[in-house]
Amino acid sequence: MGVKSITEILQLIECYLQNNIDTKLFCKKYEQIYSFEIDEDDIETKYRKSLHDIFEIVVRYSPFEDEVNKYDCYYGENDVRGIVKRVAKELEL
Repeated sequence: MGVKSITEILQLIECYLQNNIDTKLFCKKYEQIYSFEIDEDDIETKYRKSLHDIFEIVVRYSPFEDEVNKYDCYYGENDVRGIVKRVAKELEL
């Protein structure tokens, strides 16, 4: 994985945890970087599972609480924030 890509993802996580960007923008940017700017096979082992775990949540983020409550396939803001905090702790960010 390119240094730029991992740096971008880690900076994005930091910005989100510092409340400098909202959940909707975080999810959009994370999905863009993870899906189109990096090759998952190139991610260092210590990051691979954790960053994939975030990806699995952000791609199913919905800003609509009714949708999150009605359908099991969507995640809300609390889910996104929870996984990002967990990963940040795991990776000691």
